[in-house]
Amino acid sequence: MLVNSIPFVVLGGMVLLGGVRTFWRMTVFVTVLGGLGVWLFAGKFTNHLGASGLIFGYLGFVLARGFFEKSLGWILISFATLVLYGGLLFGVLPIRAGVSWQGHLFGLLAGIGAAGLMFPKGRRCCAESTLLPLRQSGFGAAEGCPLLYVPPVTVYPCARRSSVRSFSIWTAWTAAL
Repeated sequence: MLVNSIPFVVLGGMVLLGGVRTFWRMTVFVTVLGGLGVWLFAGKFTNHLGASGLIFGYLGFVLARGFFEKSLGWILISFATLVLYGGLLFGVLPIRAGVSWQGHLFGLLAGIGAAGLMFPKGRRCCAESTLLPLRQSGFGAAEGCPLLYVPPVTVYPCARRSSVRSFSIWTAWTAAL
């Protein structure tokens, strides 16, 4: 469990940069879909414990978000994540006995799938010009994007303004643990 703590905080924090709503939707999606993949395809009488499937889901999401969203900021974050945590990708291979490579693989695939569902065909969460009309219309400080794709006529709220606050709350909460 201790081995997963630092990647959980770092990669979870990177996902949280996209907004609290995106973070929770992505976390639930990866947990359910990755767990379902392990349940369906892992060998009989094997143990799969820990948070590594979720961590690989965060890794897959952060790497894939830059590819799907095609914004310069997320491409840079994806590249930095690949440089720092690219070695984790070998965890999806059945190299070491006693390590749930299936959990790693299905977590990674679920994270990539979540990014693909949230940001298909380069759709960004929002445009900066839409922030003011959203706030005037009573939309408030909503964050993140919907989990599934909605046609482009819909206006999506920005998460950029409250991301820094969310990230600092996240790091303060995890530091207190």
